[in-house]
Amino acid sequence: MLRRRFKGARPRAWVAWRDRRRNRRWLDGGPRILVVRHPTREPFFYDVLLEWLEHEAPDARRAFELRLLPCCVRDLTPYVLHVPWLQDPVESWSRRVYAQAWALTARCDAAGIPTVNRVDRLGNARKLETARLLASAGIRMPRMRPIADARAFRADAGGLPFPLFVRENAVHGGDAARRHGTRAARAADRGAA
Repeated sequence: MLRRRFKGARPRAWVAWRDRRRNRRWLDGGPRILVVRHPTREPFFYDVLLEWLEHEAPDARRAFELRLLPCCVRDLTPYVLHVPWLQDPVESWSRRVYAQAWALTARCDAAGIPTVNRVDRLGNARKLETARLLASAGIRMPRMRPIADARAFRADAGGLPFPLFVRENAVHGGDAARRHGTRAARAADRGAA
């Protein structure tokens, strides 16, 4: 129990130290962009943007203040924008982090600070939801079906024609499986395809 309680404590401390150091180096007294991240779930995923800004637009980089969730920001007045840099959809991997990010977003809303990449809308990045939204905008999309019952899907492919792709709905960059027919699908389940 004790080990579990402190899991992630060391990475959090290191990331927090690194962020404080970067904030001291870059922040000036001007308006700020509040960027919040999770300490152990891909905290440096967007660092490529910060590094680009450091070289190409240092004046813009000076506005980015890095914080970790959960963060206690007492005074929101220096901030003109709130950006949660979290792996989406947050609610799929942590209800607690989602609640923390949502609470901060609600505080920013109340203070009139806009939020880009709102956690309550990150669910739109799921493949099924994205396809639905794009189709409703008139963009042609492939037919998609959620797989609720793997056995039934192996039997009838959800009524989809072959070839088809099978992918996780809420994972980016994950494995995709291409299926050419039911025999190939069954063989893949056994590890032969």
